[in-house]
Amino acid sequence: MTVISKNPFLTYMERQGVVEGEFKGKVSLKDPDLEKEIINQLYIISEFHKKAMGYNDYIGHRLEDKRGRTIEQYKVYIKRVKRKINDIMHNSPQNDFEELLLGYGKDYLNRAEKSIKNIYDIGYLEIMKRSMDRNEICLGNTYFNSLRKIKFIEALNLEKCFYDLVEIDAATFFRKLMKKNLKLDYKKLVDKFCEFEDLDDRSNVFLQSLIAYPTEFMKCCNKYITSTKYMMYDNRLNINKSKDKLKKIIRCDYNILCEGGVENFTECKI
Repeated sequence: MTVISKNPFLTYMERQGVVEGEFKGKVSLKDPDLEKEIINQLYIISEFHKKAMGYNDYIGHRLEDKRGRTIEQYKVYIKRVKRKINDIMHNSPQNDFEELLLGYGKDYLNRAEKSIKNIYDIGYLEIMKRSMDRNEICLGNTYFNSLRKIKFIEALNLEKCFYDLVEIDAATFFRKLMKKNLKLDYKKLVDKFCEFEDLDDRSNVFLQSLIAYPTEFMKCCNKYITSTKYMMYDNRLNINKSKDKLKKIIRCDYNILCEGGVENFTECKI
């Protein structure tokens, strides 16, 4: 069901052939044609980007500008985790979570730092400039249940759109697939997305670096770090639950990254 609104951005998108509506998009992860479905979704994402690109009505409805936030957040994660690992090394682990962090943390830090280095080495600031010049717009949630195309493009929630690099939408989509433990040729999928978006080799490396960054591991550790910092005020932190979540992330990473060839990874011993 299409939702009609006087919101200037929604009106702009309707003119471009994109509408906000409620639907239930579902794709079976056991579908033998899953890769084709994923490639088709990447094409729909790129179509959405091309239609949304250029909106700049700052008076009627100003979209949130999130350009640069992801990389800055990733850099903050690195600093916090590095500081925590050094603290554990000097004071010894206080629980099972910290034992796990001590055992795997340095490898994850190396991956994270390598990703950020690659991003800046290939000309990240130029990619940012491109995004600003073109007024690129992201949807945020580009999964099958949030974006689809039958006769026209339908999005579950257009009001949460924001200014950012189009590669961020793709990285979010890929990370969702990776969290589901899907062993896919992510290099091939990145190539397809860049082809659909008419992006250059720098964007290809940028996107590969984004998905190689261990986002889930770093987020989990940062949540633990923040929670333990305020444990004297809030004792709701469940160490075992945090440890089990980190173990699950490590196993998933090993299955996908090590066997899938996205990034070299140390032996998984849990």
